[in-house]
Amino acid sequence: MVVFPLIREVLHRAGAKESDLDAIAYTQGPGLAGALLVGAAVANSLAFGLGIAAIACITSRGHLLSPLLERNPPRFRSLRC
Repeated sequence: MVVFPLIREVLHRAGAKESDLDAIAYTQGPGLAGALLVGAAVANSLAFGLGIAAIACITSRGHLLSPLLERNPPRFRSLRC
């Protein structure tokens, strides 16, 4: 499984450690059942192992809010999340 090496690489490139995480969000649906099951299992097991919350999100909210992860996130004037 390449998911955990990928997570380590992403954290490394972000200059972060697992201990820096407060919670882990994952896509609950809608989407491809197999991918959703793998994502939920990885997120929940990693969150359990780190002793932090796992938060299920709806796919469209993840797409909508992903720009907020940028260093200079956009400002939404009329959007409430």
